[in-house]
Amino acid sequence: MPDLTLIFDIPAVDGLARARKRADDGATPDRFEKEELETHEKRREAYLDIALNEPRRCRIVDARQPQERVTEDVLSMVEPLLERFDDLPDVAQ
Repeated sequence: MPDLTLIFDIPAVDGLARARKRADDGATPDRFEKEELETHEKRREAYLDIALNEPRRCRIVDARQPQERVTEDVLSMVEPLLERFDDLPDVAQ
């Protein structure tokens, strides 16, 4: 079981709008981006349910925010976990 699972949450309609923008810029939509809005919403709800049921492991990141803020949020969640490893003995030889 992972120590930390980050769930980047964004309403499906917003996420698909981002995907359309990438497609307008020349990116090829992947198989997920081709799925119906309802499928994306169901998947989003499933991930949010996992986070609700496993709050010690799962953290929700509001992916609607600007990229810089998302980065700050992720670092604030990951850095304390990494600090736990600073005290481990170096096993590389």
